[in-house]
Amino acid sequence: MNVTIKAAMDMAIRALQEKEQTEEVTQAIHRLQQLAKRDLVAQWSRESILEALENWRKAHDGQAPTVTALAEPGMPGCNIIQKHFGMRASAFLRQQYPQKVTPRHRPNRYGFTTEQDWLDCFREQFEKHCLDEGFSSKTYNVLRDKNTPLWATIAYNVGTSQWGELMRKAGVSYPNRQQNADPARMHMGVAYHPLYDQLEECLKRAEEHRKLLIEGLERTAVRTRYLDAYLELKAQEGPYINRVPLETLNQLYKQAPEGSLSDPKPSPEDFALVDASVSKSR
Repeated sequence: MNVTIKAAMDMAIRALQEKEQTEEVTQAIHRLQQLAKRDLVAQWSRESILEALENWRKAHDGQAPTVTALAEPGMPGCNIIQKHFGMRASAFLRQQYPQKVTPRHRPNRYGFTTEQDWLDCFREQFEKHCLDEGFSSKTYNVLRDKNTPLWATIAYNVGTSQWGELMRKAGVSYPNRQQNADPARMHMGVAYHPLYDQLEECLKRAEEHRKLLIEGLERTAVRTRYLDAYLELKAQEGPYINRVPLETLNQLYKQAPEGSLSDPKPSPEDFALVDASVSKSR
């Protein structure tokens, strides 16, 4: 005769009950009784699993059972649920007992207890500061009155995280704007900060300095080119010619590339320095 696990468990419990009930025997009986109620023994079906879950929920004031609850005596284990429903126990419990996400109104230093309290605060601050220059979600936290919450805190407590959705819930809109404009994106184009002007001025000065630097380099290159030509002519004329006629250099200047005609020619001082260097070299 085949003895089932359940029958063997019952025989072991009865045998222990006939012995002297010491503390050790009492604990062993209790553990075997718990084990007898677990899914190792019980023959579970889909109906009995759902019934056990519902009984647990009723016994805990409507609280949805969790994976931890499945480890309690008399409850189907995670492996039993996966075997019968083809999914992990956590996913099955979320599907069977979906949790409704609602805004959490925890105790706060503003004294707000309802969603409407938060929206009234946002609406008041919005209407008070919406005409300020550059008003948007990026500047709301700077312009808001002292001891009022950040807009993200208000949004969290009314069940959203988006500026546009918060505006819709509060029933506010930007003044003097098209009705079909999307408030969630409209604020992106009007963000303003005083540092923007300083940054723009710095960029403008940097561009001016860059132009001056390039212009100076170009002028230096042109002067160097003409002085080199003058020095070469001096060398060709020999030691008895003290100075190349200025007309010769003017002719070189006229033949210069079109982009450099506006650059200055070497000054008389430049020629004098070249003359001095040539004389020393001789």
